[in-house]
Amino acid sequence: MASRFSIEAVVSMIDRVSNPMGQASAAVAGFSSNAQKHFRKAEKASMGFGGVVKGIIGANIIQSALHKVKDGFMGIVNEAAKM
Repeated sequence: MASRFSIEAVVSMIDRVSNPMGQASAAVAGFSSNAQKHFRKAEKASMGFGGVVKGIIGANIIQSALHKVKDGFMGIVNEAAKM
C-alpha cells in the first residue's frame, strides 16, 4: 500500500551577478539616452552653422558680383568720358 507524502524545500541563494548586471544595464541605457540627446543638439547646432556658412559664402559671391558690375560700369563711364 502506498502512502502519501510531500517534500518541501527552501532554497536560499546569494546571487552576486544579477544586481551588478542590472546596474550596468541601467547605466548603459542612461548613457545611450544621454548621448542621443546630445547628438540631437549637436546636429541642430551643425545645421545652424551650415546655414551661417552658406550665408557668408552667398554674401561673398554677391559682393564679388557687385564689385564686377561696378567695375564694368566705371569702365563704361571712363570710356564715355574720353569721347
